[in-house]
Amino acid sequence: MPGIPDVVGVSREMAECCRAVQAVAASNVNVLLHGESGTGKEVLARAVHRLGPRRARGFVGVNCAALPESLFESELFGHQAGAFTGAGKEKSGLLEAADGGTFFLDEIGDMPLALQMKLLRVMQERKLRRLGELRSRAVDVRFVAASHKDLAVEIEAGRFRLDLYFRLKVVQIAIPPLRHRPEDVTHLLAHLLQRRGADPTRLSVAPDALAALQAYRWPGNVRELENEAQRWLALHPGAEVIELDQLSADLRQAAGRSVDPSDLATLRPMDEATELLERYLIRKAICACDGRKSTAARRLGLSRQGLYKKIRRYGMGDLLQAAG
Repeated sequence: MPGIPDVVGVSREMAECCRAVQAVAASNVNVLLHGESGTGKEVLARAVHRLGPRRARGFVGVNCAALPESLFESELFGHQAGAFTGAGKEKSGLLEAADGGTFFLDEIGDMPLALQMKLLRVMQERKLRRLGELRSRAVDVRFVAASHKDLAVEIEAGRFRLDLYFRLKVVQIAIPPLRHRPEDVTHLLAHLLQRRGADPTRLSVAPDALAALQAYRWPGNVRELENEAQRWLALHPGAEVIELDQLSADLRQAAGRSVDPSDLATLRPMDEATELLERYLIRKAICACDGRKSTAARRLGLSRQGLYKKIRRYGMGDLLQAAG
């Protein structure tokens, strides 16, 4: 994407996301990124820092889901010698290390509730105290947080503080999952293969493999696509065409995936059920209209452009090759 070289794609959804990142980066306000695991939240957090006024200072991050609760406070705030068993010498925390720069809180929804209050105080007062220390230290950081969880749900359940939520979400940016932007898959795949030393200009994707790549739901998002790229390179060194039978089993099953109305008999999330129904109706309408997509669009109450948008979004690339 222009201005954010580490982000690859051509979709409208990702372009809008990147425009929001570029717009907010120039300020000093806190940013909350929301997106599923593997969508690239840290990449965009680093972009906010790199494009912002604090770019010359440090970018420090912590994964709130990876730190044991017993170590969390010491890692964030630091400690004095003797503050607790094992604290043989004083240590500065991650917040001090980020002074003047950007502090990235990944998976903020997993931060222990007791620590949320202390973080909120730092954000309000721009001061912190190391464990075992009486005096406060000034700290000036910009906060960028990210979560795959719906923090509104976490607040309702009593697991996240409402006041901290509003402190963090001065600007909130939603990162679209890969299944909502299938047109980005081949661009991302070429980028990931190139990063592993392959020459994407000498590679092509067979039509049925392309249909599978775009129809697959990618629950692991870009991270899962990267694994698929690594797998293909490892198992097919020297190959110049990505074939359907070279893809992993889950992707092969996605090739030419059709939808049966009986699938809707199973209770499932609304967005997934809506996709299943729309995929079924689109395929049925185009088949009934002998491939004439303008006619099918009218029967579905859509514009031709709207129909094409849904076909691309749902990765039904085989329908684009049909007549009309």
